[in-house]
Amino acid sequence: MVPLVTPFRDNERIDFTAWQEILDALMAGGVNGILAAGIEGEFQSLSEEERVVALRFCRQALAGRAPLYGNIGSASTRESVRLAQAAEAEGVDCLVAVSPYIWEPSPDELVDHYVEICHAVRVAVFGYRERHTGFGGRIEAQAENFAGFLDSGEASGPALESMRAGSGALVSACANVAPRALVEMWKAFHGGRLEDASRLDALVEPLRRALPLHTYPAAIKEAMRLAGLPAGVCRRPAGPVPPAVRETLAAIVATLRDARCLPEPVPGTRTGTAA
Repeated sequence: MVPLVTPFRDNERIDFTAWQEILDALMAGGVNGILAAGIEGEFQSLSEEERVVALRFCRQALAGRAPLYGNIGSASTRESVRLAQAAEAEGVDCLVAVSPYIWEPSPDELVDHYVEICHAVRVAVFGYRERHTGFGGRIEAQAENFAGFLDSGEASGPALESMRAGSGALVSACANVAPRALVEMWKAFHGGRLEDASRLDALVEPLRRALPLHTYPAAIKEAMRLAGLPAGVCRRPAGPVPPAVRETLAAIVATLRDARCLPEPVPGTRTGTAA
């Protein structure tokens, strides 16, 4: 599953044309699901209305080609519930709730938070923060539609380590740049071809390590641009990546290109500049 970026024009408005191109490229790369308006999608810089519009657009752009997971998490339970109900009405397949941020709610408060979200909708709800998985059973006992916790591979280490630990899915920001590498690694691991899986994991690992080199997710977007995808800019305060980081990313993307891990060119894709 790809935690999708939100492409912005230079004026910081959402670039829906670019978004369609990115989604088409990811589908061509064989990914099995899309997580929209999450951390990589800069949800914290989107208004509540923009988040609903984003989920609506992604559902329409995917046109049933893959399930859409929509992040409805917020710093407040009330807003999370509103977003959850709006996302369900828009036909989002599964909901993902990033845990409340800014402060640190207690485990009891977080259980109540997730249970209230689950009770407000009928679709499956995932939590999204690996350090909160210890009390998932308490939520499940009170909400049948709580489906567990998601964790991006970048948060917990190399993707292959997560799969060896028994993770039931792979959520990787690197798949925005190199979807074919992550898809083939998943297939190789579950097909028993462990050497192939290790080789692909090693190819992607430098990219994963490079993502924190600048304000998140600016490095992802720069790598996508270098790979030929129109990811655009980040909303401020996140600014362009420094030249040294760009050089590092360019070398990584060149290696991935040589290994045929990047998305195939999509007709009409704009490269090199934000839309």
